[in-house]
Amino acid sequence: MSRRPPAEEPPLFDLPLEPEPDAREWAEPEEPPEPQPELPLTPAADAPPEALEPEEAPPAVAPQPPAADKPPAGPLRSRLIAGLADLGVCAAVVVLLLVVLWSIGVEPVAADWPAAVLFLLSFSFLYEVLPLAFWGRTPGMALAGLRTTTPGGEPLTFGQTVRRWLASVLTVALVGLPALLALTGRSLADRLSGSVTRVRPARS
Repeated sequence: MSRRPPAEEPPLFDLPLEPEPDAREWAEPEEPPEPQPELPLTPAADAPPEALEPEEAPPAVAPQPPAADKPPAGPLRSRLIAGLADLGVCAAVVVLLLVVLWSIGVEPVAADWPAAVLFLLSFSFLYEVLPLAFWGRTPGMALAGLRTTTPGGEPLTFGQTVRRWLASVLTVALVGLPALLALTGRSLADRLSGSVTRVRPARS
């Protein structure tokens, strides 16, 4: 039998001093995934000015000042004072006319009464219509602190003042019965002429 020669052993200095590193150790370590940036809670600095301004609230409606209250309707007592005062002026004119006739020796008879009534109607027409058309009140209404206007507060027209005079004549002819309508807040003159009688506002 042949004998194998012994295997050659590497020289001592040819032995590696350190073991070869594993290939996995040379591989670069895996970097952790980058964290996703969080959304900013405040607007970015380069955002447009409109994005930085808060949402505008709707404009507040300014409260409207309360409308000025109209003067209250004339009370029944003031209406009564005004009516009696105006009637007293007309009665005083009749008395004055009779005194003048008696002073000149003329005694009225039944045939003279139509002329006297016509004179009295003419006087009452001028006495009531002209002051109402220019100032909105008769002397008796001025004494009682009353004034008559349209429902909108405007001065009366000439036609309205004439209708108020007709209502006054009708009230006297019916012995004052139509005056009871004043209990409802509007007299016959107010209803017939489409006017309103109110307390005259005090001067400031």
